[in-house]
Amino acid sequence: MQLSHIPGISPEQERQARVRAGLSAAWLEDRRLAYHVHSSYHERRHRAASR
Repeated sequence: MQLSHIPGISPEQERQARVRAGLSAAWLEDRRLAYHVHSSYHERRHRAASR
C-alpha cells in the first residue's frame, strides 16, 4: 500500500524540517528519500531488483 502525496507541505516547510534534522537536500536525494520524487515502495522495489 502506498500513501498518497502530502500536498500540505510547502517547499519552505520541507527546507526548515531538513535544517532542523541536519539533513541536506543532496543527502536525501542520494538515498532516494525526497518525498516529492521518491516513495518507500519504489525504494524497496529498487533494492529488491539489485539483489
